Amino acid sequence: MRNLAFVFLLSTMLVGGCGSEDVPIVEVPQPLLSDIQAKVFTPSCASFSSCHASNGPAKCDLTLGRSYASLVGKNAVVNHARTLVVPGEPESSFLVAKLRGHLETGDGEAMPLRNPPLSEDVIAAIEQWIAEGAQQN
Repeated sequence: MRNLAFVFLLSTMLVGGCGSEDVPIVEVPQPLLSDIQAKVFTPSCASFSSCHASNGPAKCDLTLGRSYASLVGKNAVVNHARTLVVPGEPESSFLVAKLRGHLETGDGEAMPLRNPPLSEDVIAAIEQWIAEGAQQN
């Protein structure tokens, strides 16, 4: 019976996967990486769901101090032809496509995974950060 309970608990964790909880972003960040980090990446991407933590399954580390190096000028894991963040070009940045759900075959799923999309204001702040050069600020 104890083994059955363990198997059930483990399978529940695996099926739920990362992003299985609804964590709304309450406060809209300023278009600065530090504010986006504090209000979006850390609470919903890296800490709570742990998908984008240092040891997370997503292979894109969005933890404090690592998100810039993981995003800016880096190719996407799911589609190596796409660049996650192209400074000055939000329309060419795969991060924006993932957040908006504007995906093609082979691009994976929209983010946040299995959760409601980010608000238009939050996505706009991320787009503005990218448009302004995606500075490490």
